Amino acid sequence: MSDDLKPCPFCGGNDIGSTATNKHSLAYVCTSCEARGPYAEGSGLERRHWIDAAEKWNTRAQDEAAMRAGYEMAAKEAREIGVHLRRFDLVLNDMKEGK
Repeated sequence: MSDDLKPCPFCGGNDIGSTATNKHSLAYVCTSCEARGPYAEGSGLERRHWIDAAEKWNTRAQDEAAMRAGYEMAAKEAREIGVHLRRFDLVLNDMKEGK
């Protein structure tokens, strides 16, 4: 069944596992970033519930390219914030040393 699953739309990982809350619901999970798809529910974990969970995993992110672009933009902004924080730290150290 995992051969039919798309990669994780958040990290691109292909190592997809499954999780169940009880005998009546299950979902697929990316083991790289721990993103979880919507739960498929029903009476017992029959084959159709696994198929339903796979369909939900594969279709929950309608526009993977847009999600990936958003992730990349957020990562870029985080790097820029890190640069500013390092600069701020240098200024603070200079101030402490009286420079």
